[in-house]
Amino acid sequence: MKITPLDIEGHTFGRKLRGFDRDEVRAFLSLVAEEYEKLIAENNQVKDEMGKMQSILDEHRQREKILRDTLYTAQQVSEDMKEQARREGRVVLQEAQIKADRVVDQAQSRAGNLEASIVDLRMEKEAYLRRVRTLLEHHQKLLDLHELSLEDEKKVYPMKRREGGEGSA
Repeated sequence: MKITPLDIEGHTFGRKLRGFDRDEVRAFLSLVAEEYEKLIAENNQVKDEMGKMQSILDEHRQREKILRDTLYTAQQVSEDMKEQARREGRVVLQEAQIKADRVVDQAQSRAGNLEASIVDLRMEKEAYLRRVRTLLEHHQKLLDLHELSLEDEKKVYPMKRREGGEGSA
């Protein structure tokens, strides 16, 4: 049963022979009613504040849940991005390794070709030098033959040259 300040203030007591002073009882009931009314008002105020605080608390809980969800999502995205970056890194490394292997193969092939060219050029140089030596030797022999022929001619026609040489001079 709910008692209101009006119930307290308006309450009447039965009479007995040696009862309490009515004015004093009424004054006390009036005082109790006022205090009770203050307590009810204060209680209502506390309930209002508690409702507001509950509303704020609910809002904070909702924000906290949103923040937790956002943090979880951010962590998931971060992990996904890290994994994606790892995968891309592996792919880039594999492609770089393939390119590097290709470049090394090309360089080795080119080096082999250059070495073969160098060997060919050395062989051509040696062949050319042999031909030049042969040609020089051949020309030397021709010169030697020519000198011999001139000496032989001097022996055979020694006078003619002198006569022809003197007569024409």
